[in-house]
Amino acid sequence: MNWDFLGFLATMVSIGVAITIPFGMFTLYRALGRRFDRRIGADPGELEILKERLAAIEDTLRQAGETQIGPRVHDLEERMDFAERLLTDRESVHRIEGGQ
Repeated sequence: MNWDFLGFLATMVSIGVAITIPFGMFTLYRALGRRFDRRIGADPGELEILKERLAAIEDTLRQAGETQIGPRVHDLEERMDFAERLLTDRESVHRIEGGQ
């Protein structure tokens, strides 16, 4: 018997098994996943529908937040401007009266 041929054959079988087993396991896991999805009752397109609903809710919350927070931020900006003007006026009055 030719030992070189048997060594070559053993190498090829080993490579074939090394490639086939991971592919077969991936296929098996995917098939089992689909089976469990059907058992639970999950619809394949349900995830996309849920993503769209989540995006709509986020947009609604963002718009509501802008309409409620916007006027309050504007009011706070006006108050800060007023306080800054008061401080600068006091400094200028203090300088005019001779205080440096």
